[in-house]
Amino acid sequence: MTDHQKIITLYAAFAATIILTCLPHVWAAGLSLVTLLGVMIYGYRLKKQGSLSDFVPSHAAFIIGTIWASGILSVISMSAASFYMLPAIDHAPFEPCTQTIANQSIEFLEKAGFDDIWPLAQPCMDAFIAANMPLLINSALIAILPLALYILWRLGRGLPRAFKSQAMPKPDSWL
Repeated sequence: MTDHQKIITLYAAFAATIILTCLPHVWAAGLSLVTLLGVMIYGYRLKKQGSLSDFVPSHAAFIIGTIWASGILSVISMSAASFYMLPAIDHAPFEPCTQTIANQSIEFLEKAGFDDIWPLAQPCMDAFIAANMPLLINSALIAILPLALYILWRLGRGLPRAFKSQAMPKPDSWL
């Protein structure tokens, strides 16, 4: 595999982890995590192949930096979304179901799993979501938008240089 192919493969695998993360299935999330670990391991191996001014190590360092910075940014944006949403959420539409759940025996609640509680909570979910929809949408935007823009910006900076087989200037910079 040529150096150019190695770097394009690394970018493609990183993009695949992003796409898999967005799929609403536990297997997709697990595959995304495994792929991300593979990208990190392969990236660190490629980074050791020479100086950061060289094509392969510079792009490997760039992708590694993107992953680390994205992780930190996701924690910050999710925290901001939580701090925005949690104090303002309207629990009133869920109160009838809360009372139904609370009326269950202690033994039931100690042994209950999701499949046992969901039928008791489900009747209130539509009203709860409808009452909180603007808040939920804004929170999702606060959590996702900065991260998505950062990753797209980083890929937009790195991919054109990778296709031209040009090294990244300042590959260790997170910006």
